[in-house]
Amino acid sequence: MAGIAAQAVVVLHLGYLLFVLLGGFLGLLDVRWLVPHGLGVIWGVVGTVAARACPLTLLEKDLIELDGGAPYAGTFISHHVAGVYYPAEWQEAVWHLSAVVVLTSYVVVAVHHLGRRADRPALPL
Repeated sequence: MAGIAAQAVVVLHLGYLLFVLLGGFLGLLDVRWLVPHGLGVIWGVVGTVAARACPLTLLEKDLIELDGGAPYAGTFISHHVAGVYYPAEWQEAVWHLSAVVVLTSYVVVAVHHLGRRADRPALPL
């Protein structure tokens, strides 16, 4: 049962990474999405820069061990993402590209909402 839970944590973790990468675009639907997205981005950047262990990674490793397996060494990204979805030696470029995608999402959302505001008639004073 712990093995299934560990796999569920992997899926949750991948979902979180996708949200951090692309979730800024949800601001096109409602700018309130930018609050949880911004917090997720901050958490990801601080965790990466400070080399802090992610709680989801720790949980996954604990569940693997509880299931009788040996937890992997390193980070979630180094184990499940780098070398799987892109060559591991591209890691730095992927971080930079991710930052560009996140910043682009914020610019697109800002332009979208400012454009909508400009289309509205001014309120009489």
